[in-house]
Amino acid sequence: MKTLARSGHLSISRIFTFEMAHVLSNHHGLCKNLHGHSYKLHISLSGKVIDDPDAANDGMILDFGELKEIVNQHILSKFDHALVVYQKAANAQDLLNLPFERIEVLNFQPTCENLVLHFVHLLELNLPKRIKLHKLRLYETANSYSEWQA
Repeated sequence: MKTLARSGHLSISRIFTFEMAHVLSNHHGLCKNLHGHSYKLHISLSGKVIDDPDAANDGMILDFGELKEIVNQHILSKFDHALVVYQKAANAQDLLNLPFERIEVLNFQPTCENLVLHFVHLLELNLPKRIKLHKLRLYETANSYSEWQA
């Protein structure tokens, strides 16, 4: 592997998609109504490439399958096909009484920006310590997104 070393920054990325509904309380536009989006979540990680010929993940920063497991467990299992509600919204209790199985109550307004910061927090808590979250981008629509970068 030593012959492959190059200067610069190396990262890996994976894209996840999920469906989610939310309401933005006190919003002045149409987003004050219950509505949904088809989200695209781009996650980029950086770290040292493993250089151990005997390791199953030799030559990798992190196995893409391991990243998928982390994201499925800590983000998608809660937010995919869920209704997301701000706990302080005036209509929060009414929304919580709806007959849905997946309702996620948050202590913040579920804007694209706040969701990005929440997902960053969840990932930083659950990624292997040797891995750094480099960038996270969340598309709320095909042409609108919020992005966090280390």
